[in-house]
Amino acid sequence: MIDDTQPENKVFLSIKDISKRLNVSDNFVYQQCVKGVLEHYALGGSLKKRGAIRCSEEQLQQYLINHHGQKPNRTQVLPTVTNIATVITTASNVSEQLTRLMKKRKPA
Repeated sequence: MIDDTQPENKVFLSIKDISKRLNVSDNFVYQQCVKGVLEHYALGGSLKKRGAIRCSEEQLQQYLINHHGQKPNRTQVLPTVTNIATVITTASNVSEQLTRLMKKRKPA
């Protein structure tokens, strides 16, 4: 559990601070907050203005412990040349099939 009893001693991080530190997009960090995965403070805001989102250092560390304690699966993170070639070949085949179908299609 995170101790939020003394906020004056905390360092607060913006979405941009967190995204730079984790090397991810601002949108990814925002989505983690919206989903409730990354605990945060929502400051201000109204119907016309979003307001500010801030996370304490402790909240970020807890997020990292809870959700990033495992090694990333490199085959998902970095596609291999073989996978890319397969995707290109498949896309090419689909394109050829669509072209053949469009030629067979009777004009209205």
